[in-house]
Amino acid sequence: FAEKFGYKIKLLASATSKDGQLTCDVEPSLVPQDHPLANVNNEYNAVYVTGNAVDNLMFYGKGAGPLPTGSAVMGDIIGVARKIEKDAAYDLMSHLRYDADLEFIGEGCNPYYIRLQTYDRPGILGQITSTFGVYGISIKAMMQQAINSEDGTVPLIFIVHDVEKSILKTALDVLIQNQSVASVDNVLRVLNS
Repeated sequence: FAEKFGYKIKLLASATSKDGQLTCDVEPSLVPQDHPLANVNNEYNAVYVTGNAVDNLMFYGKGAGPLPTGSAVMGDIIGVARKIEKDAAYDLMSHLRYDADLEFIGEGCNPYYIRLQTYDRPGILGQITSTFGVYGISIKAMMQQAINSEDGTVPLIFIVHDVEKSILKTALDVLIQNQSVASVDNVLRVLNS
C-alpha cells in the first residue's frame, strides 16, 4: 500500500528543534520514493540533516554489521551491570551536558498513514471521516481495496495531514468503540519532504 501512495517504509529516528522546543520519535515511517533516505538499504545507515545555514545534508555509509554490533551491545550491557554493582549506574550530572532551555514536547505534529480493517457496509466511510473531522484530522489521501475476506471486512487506507499522534490515537479509539472499524492494522508517520 505504501508503494501505491509513492512511499517506501524505513525505520527512522528523528528530532526537530524549533523555537526552543524539541520533538523526537523513533518509528517505522513512510518516506517519499524520491527522498534520499528512501534509497538507504541493507547494511547502510544514513543521517539526514536540515539546517538553517546548510539546507539539506546526508551522511551515508555502512553500519557495523551483526557481529560488531552484537559485541558492542554486550560490552554496553556488561558496563552497565558493573556500574549497577557499584551503585553508580545513574548519571546524576546529565543536566550539565544538554541544552536545559530546550523543552521536550513529545512527537510533535506529523502526517500519518493509517490502515484500517472496516466492515463492508453503507455509511462506514462517512462515520470514519466524521470522527476524523470532530478531532480536526484532515485527510490528504484515501484508498479502499476491494478484497473479499471471510469476516466481511475490507482494508481502508488514509494519509492524513499533520496531527498530534495522541489526538489521532483518541480518534481511532473512538472508531473502535463505536464499532465503525474492525481493527487498526497500521499507523505510520509520513516523513515531510
